[in-house]
Amino acid sequence: QQQQQQQQQRGRKRRPTEQEPRPVSGLEPPPRRVQALPEVEAFLAEHRVRCQRVSLKSSFRSIKFGQEKKKRQPLGGKPPKANTNVDTKSGNAPDQPTDAAMVLKIASMGGDIHVDPGKEQPPWEKYIELNNHFTQMGQFMHTVAWEAAGRQILTVIPHPTRVDVEVLARAVQQPRGHIRQRKLKDIERQTGWPVFVCPPIGHPKDAEGRSPLLLVDSTAIEQKKPLLFDCGTVGLSIPASEFFRSTGAACIEGLGKIPPPGTFVKQALLPCPVSDAASLAPASPEPAPEPGPSPGGQG
Repeated sequence: QQQQQQQQQRGRKRRPTEQEPRPVSGLEPPPRRVQALPEVEAFLAEHRVRCQRVSLKSSFRSIKFGQEKKKRQPLGGKPPKANTNVDTKSGNAPDQPTDAAMVLKIASMGGDIHVDPGKEQPPWEKYIELNNHFTQMGQFMHTVAWEAAGRQILTVIPHPTRVDVEVLARAVQQPRGHIRQRKLKDIERQTGWPVFVCPPIGHPKDAEGRSPLLLVDSTAIEQKKPLLFDCGTVGLSIPASEFFRSTGAACIEGLGKIPPPGTFVKQALLPCPVSDAASLAPASPEPAPEPGPSPGGQG
């Protein structure tokens, strides 16, 4: 009898359930707010900086890693075929290496393994092209991290210039040999930010409680358009007056310089991790204005 009751209960619902689906709200979710790094947002809020945040289509990191991956790929996207002429027992070398292997050998000796290195855009040029909705808003600026005599230094220069280290040495009153460019891993370890991300604001203080010394190329103070800064997946557009008001940066005449046309600069010798692929194309720099505040100012 008990078994019959159990069989009758099988297939029956133990408790009633709603037959109608739950009502769905007709309101759209609020749009996501574009935000920069937390430390950058804290600085902007503390100093009440008027700025515009723009979501980027492609980050510099993704572009850089994509190009590096492309360079490591063999010609044609396929690995070279193994040569069957090798006599492994006698140790004889192959009579004739395959064409693919020979091309790879020559390419590796030249330091590049992609089809046409002359047509490959530098990462920052690719960044500016892909994020045209942001970069056309004003003057894109690079931030360069340095260290001298235990003091952290940030230099801000317009694209596509490079830092003139001699000018920097005179500004901080240190010998040229005492100025060291900070490494990517050091910046990442100290700030906790993604690699290649180095905005001019939001950096932590050093062991002595000092903020980094912020030096800006003097041409930035005459910019009528906003100054543009990369913050990873977000771009910041800050008016020049707001930037100098909130940071207290010092203007340095001739801090940014353009390399001679056709100059080959090795990656290890570039002035900054975040501007290691700045364009080498010739340009006409704007005349530098009179020097601004004393270089001893700090943000």
